[in-house]
Amino acid sequence: MAKITAVSDDSLTVSTAQKPEMGEKPANGETPSEKPADGETPPEKPADGETPPEKPADGETPPEKPADGETPPEKPADGETPPEMTFSDETQTLTLTDSTTVTKGPDHESADLSDLTADMTVRLVLDGSKVVSIEIME
Repeated sequence: MAKITAVSDDSLTVSTAQKPEMGEKPANGETPSEKPADGETPPEKPADGETPPEKPADGETPPEKPADGETPPEKPADGETPPEMTFSDETQTLTLTDSTTVTKGPDHESADLSDLTADMTVRLVLDGSKVVSIEIME
């Protein structure tokens, strides 16, 4: 995801979305504590002789349960908006070509480069610094 900061006939300047921090990565290639060590059985797999949990009947949706020790992701309550996406202060200028495609909306309707404006949030597919496709996020 990126936010357009400037657009011209042959280039697009964007700032990229920042990924939320997800905790520290283990140092020196150690196995993260959530994963079992070699030779151990993962917690979601039943031990020998145990019966696995029942599958939901057709048409039923199973409840989403976090794995042991995990905190379920927070979902906004009804009427609340999700946290706002943040973007990097650094910008990157990318090349638009005659073959760059632009789409918008959930049905990926065709759009034009002239539909692009500053402060618009887009999803980009790149080939190096050339823009292959742009999806306008609405």
